[in-house]
Amino acid sequence: MAVSTDSYKETEDFKNTAVQGQSGPIPPLPSVADTAERRPSFKRLATGLLIVGLLVGAIAGGFSYYGWATTHEQTDDAYVDGHSSAVSSRVSGTVARVFIDDNQIVKKGDLLATLDPTDYQIKVDQAQAAVDLARKQLDQSNAAVRQYATTAAAQSTSAQGDIVSAQAMINMANSNVSQAQSAVVQQQHAIQSLKAKLWQAQVDYQRYNALFSKGAVSQEELDQARTTYTVAQADEQAGEQSLKQLQQKVLQAKDNLAQTFGQLTKSKSSLQTAQASKDEAVVKLRDVDVSKAQLEQAQANLKEANQNLAYTKIYSPIDGRIGRKNLEPGQRVDVGGAICSIFEESPWITANFKETQVGRMKPGQPVEVKIDSFGGRTFKGTVESISPASGARYALLPPENATGNFTKVVQRIMVKILFDQSSIAAFRSRIAPGMSTDVTVDLTK
Repeated sequence: MAVSTDSYKETEDFKNTAVQGQSGPIPPLPSVADTAERRPSFKRLATGLLIVGLLVGAIAGGFSYYGWATTHEQTDDAYVDGHSSAVSSRVSGTVARVFIDDNQIVKKGDLLATLDPTDYQIKVDQAQAAVDLARKQLDQSNAAVRQYATTAAAQSTSAQGDIVSAQAMINMANSNVSQAQSAVVQQQHAIQSLKAKLWQAQVDYQRYNALFSKGAVSQEELDQARTTYTVAQADEQAGEQSLKQLQQKVLQAKDNLAQTFGQLTKSKSSLQTAQASKDEAVVKLRDVDVSKAQLEQAQANLKEANQNLAYTKIYSPIDGRIGRKNLEPGQRVDVGGAICSIFEESPWITANFKETQVGRMKPGQPVEVKIDSFGGRTFKGTVESISPASGARYALLPPENATGNFTKVVQRIMVKILFDQSSIAAFRSRIAPGMSTDVTVDLTK
């Protein structure tokens, strides 16, 4: 049997060791055959120990993983989400200047772009002119109301005074007519008495004249009778004349009464005119209301024109970064046309867990987040909320299981996870919505 060089070396090393370590007699060296028979038993022992160690490690690892798996839920169906605002123009126009570029960081209120304001400035000027005109019309309407009101008040006062005066004059004229008529009646009675005296004087004169011709009475008695007769004639004529004068006074009093009635009618007419002026003032007051409405409308148009002019300057509505810029100088934009999108730098995670995984999830539980873009770096987060419905209920065509064609499919429930801001402080500007992530929720908390 051939002996290998390695076996020979081992035998020599053993001999040297034995010689150096013992002072007594040297034991006999094992033969080459004995050494060859003992080596396989050591290998089997080492292999067995290795297998046992591996089995123990696997069992321990299995128990450890089982314990971890029962207290954690994990999914790779998750991505970074965030708020975004699609900025659009509120008026149409031609782009004059652009102050932004793709991926630029902007703050709320920063000027993004301006439109040509010429057309809108003209509309502002027109609206301002309309406001000035409406204000002047309102002033004129107010002045007309004041004028008619003042005139109506003056006319009404004057007419009422004239009516009172006319009524007093009518009363006086009626009294004058009554007095004149009474005087006429008295004069008529007086004339009757005068006519009786005249008749008696005439009879006496004729009798005295006949007696004088017979010489029965003297000339003196005849002259006295003639004088009495002449006086009676004069008195009767004077009474007739007085009666005519009194009758004329009656007519004059009646004329005065008629005139006072005319003045009363005129005064009443003036009062009606004053009332008409009051009515006209009411009408003008309505014109004031119309003028006010026109002024308010003109002011509203001016406000709208100024607002449209202000809309020619487009500002950032939020803090964030510019994305999908679609705006260049000279470009024509329409109302509602998107010019860019702004993404806020406050991302969160939207994770779609199976419905069998969310049974023990609740807000506030800690989460480990790994973002693919950063080589699996782990970030911290917290469960913020759990969706009230599965993703299928938000689909454009939700499933209808009442048709009889039912197949049970494990549904996905959206879970919103907020980042721990301190853990992403160095990466906040680089975390973008849409990045793929792996999330693990600790259910023990």
